Amino acid sequence: MTKKAMNIGFHFLEAAAKTPERIAIMDEEIAISCKSFRALVISVAQNMAVKGVNRDSLIAVRATDPTVILSTLLAAALLGARWVFAKDGLDQIEELKVTHWFQTELEGAAIRPDAIFIDETWASTPDGSVFSEEQFPGFEREDDTFLFVSTSGTTGKPKYVSISAKNLWMRNEAFRQQENLLGQRVSLLFKPHSPPFLCRALGVLSGGGTLVHSTSPNFWLSHNVSLVVGSPGQLQGRLEHEAPRGKLGKVLVGGGALSEKLIKTLLQDFTEVVSVYGSTETNSSIYKTLKLGDAGEVLSSFKFLDAEIEVVDENGKRLGRGDEGHLRIKTPHMVHGYVNDPDAARKAFRDGWFYPGDIAVRSLRDEIVLVGRSNDQFNIGGTKINGQTIDLALLSVDGVEDAISFMMPHPDGSETLAAFIKTKAGADPLKVISDAKIQITLMAGDIAMPKRMMFSKTIPRTESGKPNRRACVLMVKSSPEYKKQH
Repeated sequence: MTKKAMNIGFHFLEAAAKTPERIAIMDEEIAISCKSFRALVISVAQNMAVKGVNRDSLIAVRATDPTVILSTLLAAALLGARWVFAKDGLDQIEELKVTHWFQTELEGAAIRPDAIFIDETWASTPDGSVFSEEQFPGFEREDDTFLFVSTSGTTGKPKYVSISAKNLWMRNEAFRQQENLLGQRVSLLFKPHSPPFLCRALGVLSGGGTLVHSTSPNFWLSHNVSLVVGSPGQLQGRLEHEAPRGKLGKVLVGGGALSEKLIKTLLQDFTEVVSVYGSTETNSSIYKTLKLGDAGEVLSSFKFLDAEIEVVDENGKRLGRGDEGHLRIKTPHMVHGYVNDPDAARKAFRDGWFYPGDIAVRSLRDEIVLVGRSNDQFNIGGTKINGQTIDLALLSVDGVEDAISFMMPHPDGSETLAAFIKTKAGADPLKVISDAKIQITLMAGDIAMPKRMMFSKTIPRTESGKPNRRACVLMVKSSPEYKKQH
């Protein structure tokens, strides 16, 4: 096995050399050809090597520009180094010993006294460069750790997983095969450092596609974007802010449940809607595809993506169709624990299976129907209510752009149900509240009615778009009103 086998860095160099004039990355201002981006990746790797980055290094990068993030990631692969995004608090994770901290000037002040700034000089070969393109060492073994990424962190402590060079290669290969990326233009709405962005963006670049960094539906339309990927909240916000002037191609939606209202909107604007189920721990596992039939009816199809999925009871016994239980998954792309949280790893990874914490039912059609998350089960007066059901009720209300429900703890130990609502411009707040009460009653019953429904300009979500209910509590506690009362 050569150093280039299953190394995404070398694979990108080879793919880019075959189509040098193809656009690799573009936004609403610039377009970077494969030839130019290939040269940038090489020069970034050479600059890193001059700074002492090697196979023993763990580099942490802080940037918002996808070009910087992806070039440093590919450069790290060429050098056989490990890569992690420099989140706040990363230096407190004892298990991750960062050797080099990099950032761009756009991040403002230095994130650490020893941080190295990436600037325009990194686009050129540095003085004292020790490597030519042919001399980059790559990883010693394909199973060497390449990437550290954090999971959602909705429980308070971000959990990091390690992804090997081989594992990342396999995830990219799976995405390339699923979507046939050759010649496609793809727009990813997730933040450039998030796992849903990184794995797919690398697949696009190495698979012969073009990464289009834009959130404008009409820019997608005018620049022939054929695939858009985002969370329900991201897509709903963009499409309501700017309706496309024509029909777009395919959209992959992951990170949360789709409301009936959003499904209707997506099918108006896209020819094909795919609801994706997956996680950082396992990669994408399920595709549910929705299309409009000739008579305007919604047609659906369902498939597992190289994944073994079961619904089991508390003891791990497999349940029959129609019985509600815990979801567990096994894929060739899954990781096998958390780097910095062995207790959480023991709970989530058991007997070769990953337990994501989702409650599900296997239908009579052999489809997996998600009911909600186990930690989204609210106990209200002894009755279990699923937070996702309340969220979907709120999201179905006209005038609501985004919403989230949560349990608000009080000093006496009690909890009350509450919700944050983000309204569209021009919406009548009183009508929104009135309609929300009706929808919640219809979909979940009177017992699921929040004691307080508060308006907010932002709705807390994780990097993958999932509801961050813990952050809602922190938002309430940080408000002047709460501090005054407590």
